[in-house]
Amino acid sequence: MIAFLDTPQEVRKPTFDEELVEKKLGWVRDFRSQLKDWGELFETITATESLSDTTVSIRAFIWNWSSICCRSQHRRNERKGCAAS
Repeated sequence: MIAFLDTPQEVRKPTFDEELVEKKLGWVRDFRSQLKDWGELFETITATESLSDTTVSIRAFIWNWSSICCRSQHRRNERKGCAAS
């Protein structure tokens, strides 16, 4: 939105009535620094979520892998006649 407002009217595609655009959206300029801060916060949140998703995926993989290993070990023990652990 800020980029649109900052773009000169001659360059904008499609063109709009400059007075109407200013009347309806001009107030957004007053929040430029807050929008910048919010954008940086949003990027941090997105990166954190991505890292969190990766951590959850790794934990799930390890959990599943260890479960498979334990079942395999249990079957080997049963075939050898060992007591169940």
